[in-house]
Amino acid sequence: MSRITRRDFLTRTAATLAGAGLAGPATLAAGQGATRSRADVIVVGAGLAGLAAAITAADEGASVLVVDKHYRIGGSAMGAGGSFSAAGSRLQREKKIEDSPERHLQDANRIGKGKADPGLLRLYTEQAAPTQEWLESLGIEFDAKGPRLAPEHELYTTARTCDAKGGGPGYIMALGKQLDQRIASGKVTLMAETEARRLVTRGGGVAGVAVADDSGRERVLSGKTVILACGGYGSNAAMVKRYNPSLASALRITSKYATGDGLRMAEAAGAALVNMDLLPPYFAGVENPPGSRRTLMISLISGIVPNFKGDVWVSKLGTRFMNEDSLSPDERERALRTIPDAAVFAIFDDAQLKANKPPLFAFDEHLKAGKTIKRANAMGDLALEIGVPAGQLAKTIDTYNRFVDAGRDPDFGRKDLVRIQVPPFYAIVASGVIFMTMGGVKTNARLQALGAGDTVIPGLYAAGEVQGAAQWMGDGLMSGAGNGAALVFGRQAAKDAVQAVRGGQR
Repeated sequence: MSRITRRDFLTRTAATLAGAGLAGPATLAAGQGATRSRADVIVVGAGLAGLAAAITAADEGASVLVVDKHYRIGGSAMGAGGSFSAAGSRLQREKKIEDSPERHLQDANRIGKGKADPGLLRLYTEQAAPTQEWLESLGIEFDAKGPRLAPEHELYTTARTCDAKGGGPGYIMALGKQLDQRIASGKVTLMAETEARRLVTRGGGVAGVAVADDSGRERVLSGKTVILACGGYGSNAAMVKRYNPSLASALRITSKYATGDGLRMAEAAGAALVNMDLLPPYFAGVENPPGSRRTLMISLISGIVPNFKGDVWVSKLGTRFMNEDSLSPDERERALRTIPDAAVFAIFDDAQLKANKPPLFAFDEHLKAGKTIKRANAMGDLALEIGVPAGQLAKTIDTYNRFVDAGRDPDFGRKDLVRIQVPPFYAIVASGVIFMTMGGVKTNARLQALGAGDTVIPGLYAAGEVQGAAQWMGDGLMSGAGNGAALVFGRQAAKDAVQAVRGGQR
């Protein structure tokens, strides 16, 4: 098989998005062979936070170097949705939805159990609407149907989630076009296929980045300031196992480039890592492709709650672990943390299958493949197929059926009770999913990286998932805050970095 070139990829991506009605840049990656090795601001990572930082720093008058180890820009956003939550957005105002940053902050603290950093959360909630307006000024369009209450995450009390047209790639196409303009003007140099390996320290602060090109040749880039915006560690199995061993077997939907490079480099330079113990898994997905320990957006089963009636969820122990009909994503995510390997099996019978919409996209294909959906004519045989104790699974289903007959579920309070009794029986083999990592580089509200005793590390900033989303989400997953905070913090890090450069500080 011939190796796809970067030009091939970009041409195909641009054509695909153009076909969807999305304007895009002439190039998505540039700067190979660039000779510049010194800049006011070095941005490591060209995802949402990195692009927002680079564009903002250039517009503030700084010289900017952007380094990314992929051959295209976009980072995790290329596989993400387009949600963005803001209080006081244009769409809210047009629809006369009353909201405020303070209400947004209160909702966030409720969802995150009060564990977010107060300064960073306030910065996000106060700057979300201005940042959304900035995005619109750059050509990003938001669906006029919004804002909405987003059931994929714990609900806000107010409709404030908007959706960018084209999802994550829609952001990247528009921001990439803006970046191209600044590259053409000489304000920005983009070094693609360039791996950041370590931070260069001098005089107690950070003064550059040692990088290697795709041939392994190293060079040192000198920068008055460095902004780390290179994502989380969700695709680094060793790091997940080290910090979150109960999720070592969870599926991932993270970019394969999200390997924790920024955390490793920052820690080596003296930065503190925080919230590494927090990692709520999303409920839930099936492995796709088989053997990859990964999943896809189309392979999530979160829609099973509102769209499928009667299934029972069991863990590897063969026991139920929550009310299957709960509409609270937060409740489902927390329940997953209580069971072995965050592994869940959705059990149902043939009558339920015929009475409902398919519980999984491409259900028949998955069933035929026999990997992620199992079928058997007896519950004991189904237990053997999915590797749970046969006696316990039979007991669990018998007990549940007695609850159905009695019209009451004393274990979990489920109201919608349907017997499981008509063979064949089915099991969807699913697992909690890592979308983003919650632990990362500790920063203050100026996005400066902090070391021991919360001392500022001069010249070093961090923005986006490399900070760990818990610094603004706390212990929970919040609608529109992954994209939103990355963009808000990328802009703010750039503004503060340029201000430090102008003041002769680092």
